[in-house]
Parts: sequence; C-alpha cells; structure tokens
Amino acid sequence: MAESPDKPSVEEIVRLVLDEINSRSSTAEIAGTTGSTIQSAPTVITSNTNGAGTSKSTVIEGETCCFTNLDQAVEAARLAQRRLLDLSMEKRHEIIANIRKHAIANAERLGRMAVTETGLGRMPDKMNKILLCARKTPGPEDLKPEAFSGDYGLTLVEPAPWGVVGSVTPSTNPPSTVLNNAISIISAGNAAVFNPHPAAKNVSAEMAKLIHDA
Repeated sequence: MAESPDKPSVEEIVRLVLDEINSRSSTAEIAGTTGSTIQSAPTVITSNTNGAGTSKSTVIEGETCCFTNLDQAVEAARLAQRRLLDLSMEKRHEIIANIRKHAIANAERLGRMAVTETGLGRMPDKMNKILLCARKTPGPEDLKPEAFSGDYGLTLVEPAPWGVVGSVTPSTNPPSTVLNNAISIISAGNAAVFNPHPAAKNVSAEMAKLIHDA
C-alpha cells in the first residue's frame, strides 16, 4: 500500500526529532552538583584545509565532557574514538582499570546523588549497583581473537569496533547504567555519546565526567 503524501517519511521524523533536541539543548544548562553550570566543552572553529574554499569544522577539546549541542558531542566522540584506536590494547586495559577504580571510590557519593536527584530507590542499593557494574562489566579482557583451520585454510576472527555509539540512559539506576555502557563501549574501541533522562541529568553527567577524567 502506498504511503499517504501527507505522511512524513522515517528520515523526516528523525530529522525533526534531532532538530527539536538541538533547539532545546542550545538554551539548556546542565547543573553541576554544587549548583554551578557545566559549560559546553568544545569550541567549533572553521578552517580551510584544502585551499579550494571548502571549510571543515573541527572540535577543540575542553576540560569537561558535557555538551549542550548534539552535533558537537558526536564530533568530539569521533575524534576521541580515532585517538583511542591509536593506543595499544595494553593502554586500553589501563584506561578501563582506572575507570573501574574511580567508580568504586565514588560509588557511595554517586549512589546518594542518584537517590536525591531522581527520588527513586534507596541506599545502599544504588551504591551496590555501581560497585557491581564497576567490578563485573566485561572489559577488554573479553575481546579475544579466535583462530581455526581446516580443509580450506586458516581463519582469524578479530573483534573490531563500530565507531561512535549513542546511549540513551534512564532515570532508574542512571550512574550504574552510564558506567556499564561506558566500560563495554570503550573496551571494544568505541566512543560513547550519552543522552541521559532529564530527571537524572546531573548524576549522569557527574558519572560521565568521572569516566572522562579517569
């Protein structure tokens, strides 16, 4: 059956949603835990790279990982993912180990923050879920190449990254979800862009910044 000419296509719906997100986020501020504002990290500059008048936008890294613009967040994640792939697997193991360590050290603080902000759950349950994700989420140690041979030769299967992964996180267990997703995504050589539930944006941003700093 042909679609009605008045019915928007899937592509148009997606574009409308993204435009709405950007229009809202352009004026929104992400409040920090002390009431201060977490500023948008990148500065977008335009540079002529080929001498033919074609401009290219480049994101300059800032001191925080929180953004108020979706396109800037994705562009920063693309740059970060390229840098991650330039590192050795040994360094990736070190990064994940440091993320786990910092999450464990801040589990109680972030658990209390989640209960206070969302009004859901209680302590020490929120803290224990963060500890569980920090200790048990599969990391780069699970990415093992597989080799097998037979009548038709030798085959090597090597896990490869996807690129930039988008994650929409809930108001239930927000810090542990961000932590779990981040460990899995980064371990596989990807970068993550998180869009937290509005009712949990502060604690989600705090966990994302802790991971970023680690």
